[in-house]
Amino acid sequence: MIFERRFGIILAVIWLVICGLLLFIGSEAIANWRFFDPDDQLRIVQVRDWLAGQSWWDITQYRMNAPAGGPMHWSRLVDVPIAFIILFLGPFLQTEAAEHIASIILPLLTFGVGIWIYARLGRRLFDARAGLLSSALLITLVPVMIQVVPMRIDHHGWQFVAFFGATAAMFWKDRPILGAMLMGLALALWLEISIEALPFAILFMGLLALRWLSPAIRQSDKDAYAFSVALMTLAGSVCILFSITENWALHGNYCDSLSPVHIGTLSAVAIFVAAGQWILVQTGHSDKLFYKIAICAIAGSAGLVSLMAIAPQCGGDAFATLDPLVRKFWYNRVQEGLPVWQLQSSIASHYWGGFAAVVFGVGYLAWAKQPIEKHDRIILILLALGSLAIGMLVSRTALYAIALANMIGASMFIALMQRADQLQNIWPRMTLRVIACMLIAPATITQKIETSFAAQNLAANPELKARKKYYKKLGRICQKSSSIRALQKLPSGSQLMVGLDVAPSVLVFTDLKVVASGHHRNQSAMKDVIMAFIGTEAEARHIYKAREIDYLITCEGSNELHIYYNSAPQGFGAQVRRGELPKWLIQDRSIGPYKVFKVDWSRENDR
Repeated sequence: MIFERRFGIILAVIWLVICGLLLFIGSEAIANWRFFDPDDQLRIVQVRDWLAGQSWWDITQYRMNAPAGGPMHWSRLVDVPIAFIILFLGPFLQTEAAEHIASIILPLLTFGVGIWIYARLGRRLFDARAGLLSSALLITLVPVMIQVVPMRIDHHGWQFVAFFGATAAMFWKDRPILGAMLMGLALALWLEISIEALPFAILFMGLLALRWLSPAIRQSDKDAYAFSVALMTLAGSVCILFSITENWALHGNYCDSLSPVHIGTLSAVAIFVAAGQWILVQTGHSDKLFYKIAICAIAGSAGLVSLMAIAPQCGGDAFATLDPLVRKFWYNRVQEGLPVWQLQSSIASHYWGGFAAVVFGVGYLAWAKQPIEKHDRIILILLALGSLAIGMLVSRTALYAIALANMIGASMFIALMQRADQLQNIWPRMTLRVIACMLIAPATITQKIETSFAAQNLAANPELKARKKYYKKLGRICQKSSSIRALQKLPSGSQLMVGLDVAPSVLVFTDLKVVASGHHRNQSAMKDVIMAFIGTEAEARHIYKAREIDYLITCEGSNELHIYYNSAPQGFGAQVRRGELPKWLIQDRSIGPYKVFKVDWSRENDR
């Protein structure tokens, strides 16, 4: 079959076509050097600082929260490919141009790695046609594509690679032990990149534990050892990665990144499982289910004891210690971190169709006759349902369940089309084909429905439509790199009071300083920014003096500032917007779309 013989060539063509579409879709952002979100902006600043001589071990942002700097929780591993491209292009281009090109091509290269793993997994589970079709259909999955568009250089694309790397390793039927080792390594890399991999690591290891416990979902005797091998590889790999990226910084346990508490917990579980399995083999009880369950219970208890002994605060919400004000005005409006049912309808529509596809896909695997083997089918169903549950709670992680459903949907589409070809009557044949087409793009359908309702609501309220269009245009102007570069007219090194959302852009395109961005380890500074806008003049004055602010910068198109204005109409930010300025604040000039207010304490006591 041509799809099997030319699998690699066809996949390369699919990748190139999708890359072309992404470049076209992102052309405006590329031209204006507009990153996808503040995380991407701060990532390029972090890489730039490293290449300029900042220590590999030090990821503090020193132009934020002066003089101490703003602490970050990101891994250096993600900086490496960005820095490599910049250094490779260095002899041929200026640094800024090299950074720009790296920001364009790296997400596409990351997607290339991801789609290669994804397609091969589809071929392994189903067939070459399903693998290629599901890869082509990734372009319809907005939650996946937004992580690999040009200018999206943060770690989310690599998380897609890690998830499907671990999934592909799980279904490596010919070499289960090597697959277990690769799964442990993929999960370790993911944990180093982002601690949000932790529930998925538990899910994957839980599925391997089921394989160990139940011969019904085990392909061979070697599968019985995969659980302990994967756990030991995971524990060993996180130790190595922690030493590489953190220099064995054992003095602190952070719940939001790989820390000693995670290493200790994983190591305890791995040691007890491996030791328990060795004892069972030596005593001839390796097939006794009761003993296996007891080992899992003991290992789980050991992990829980380790967690509570080292850092009990990490047993719950990683953001539990977040300041209530910061949670209200920042964390609760970061859509991607919220449960799906709390999202705006325009965003949630991309997920509900995908979740419906997961349900259809699970039903298809459970009841239809499948080329996929029974033990793989059970594992795939549980993996899809587990990923769905996690994705419901943290919406940005839902893309993994949706991508799995997309792969299953491609197989469903092929099967339904083959069945339709066998029907003689045109109406049942066409009906079946229409159903097949609907099943492979449910997220597109729900998104179109939501867009239609939203358009009707706006059409019924032309004033609201015009206002939204106006502020959307203003917002784009506020975020344009040329607008932000113009702020460089201010004295070099000036300390600015700006919103959390625009602060990373200031760091990217100027040499000015900011108080804080939307990155939670710097929450005391984040609280000061929020209070400087919603608090009283006296509270703002105290913050401005303590932070040695030189200028206040506002932009009418800032959605964040409008939230402050509307939440505190008598707050200092709203007063400044109305022109009610204290003596120590002077409206200096406008720079592009920005209003600039100079702080002058010498006027404070003027009469």
